Amino acid sequence: MRKKIIFLFICFVCTLLGVLLGIVIYKNYYEYIDHPGISILSRVDTGIIPENGFVPDKNTALKIAKVIWLPIYGKKNMMCMIYQVKLVDNVWYIEGASKIHLFLGISGGGPFIKIDKIKGTILDVSHTR
Repeated sequence: MRKKIIFLFICFVCTLLGVLLGIVIYKNYYEYIDHPGISILSRVDTGIIPENGFVPDKNTALKIAKVIWLPIYGKKNMMCMIYQVKLVDNVWYIEGASKIHLFLGISGGGPFIKIDKIKGTILDVSHTR
């Protein structure tokens, strides 16, 4: 009988500690993400978009393109390219061409990327023919 009471007491204490620990973890978790205006749980597709979009100019678009292309083409090939950047309907079109291809008059054969000017999303990554 005494062993049964001790066992029940230990179960009660463990349950109580588990509940208290759960409350502490729960409160700390929601204190972290429930800041005014910054709620991960309620964020759907809202947020702050800069006036000129996340990719406002040619230099920014080219920097993003180079970061995307670097693991694909390698640093050595990236240094030997000339880039053409143009904006059409809030989409940046960036194309790279090898200096050797340009010298020989050969078109195509370089990296190509489309980037959404407003949201900054990558729409397409490919290689020109």
